[in-house]
Amino acid sequence: MINHWLLYALTIGTPFFPPSRTLSCQVLQIMIPIRHDLVQVGGSWAQRQIFNATMIEAAVRSNDIRTALGLVAELRERKPKSRTLQQLFEKLREKYNE
Repeated sequence: MINHWLLYALTIGTPFFPPSRTLSCQVLQIMIPIRHDLVQVGGSWAQRQIFNATMIEAAVRSNDIRTALGLVAELRERKPKSRTLQQLFEKLREKYNE
């Protein structure tokens, strides 16, 4: 069972925390397994997008570019014509190749 309040706090609060690799790793470990269960929780499309953006940001902050690329690729499968996702994917790929 998903703790709805924890999920809400993570989704809303995480972008405001100072960049901390440890905290970002912990957030990512919590969010990755439940990302496909959000449909059960409900919420709007915009709320799910905030959750996805928070996961990607947590992956980048924890220096896990490979996971960030995978998450963006997953989103691109759902919205293949998204220019924003394409640009984000390219930036992350460049960072990964450095």
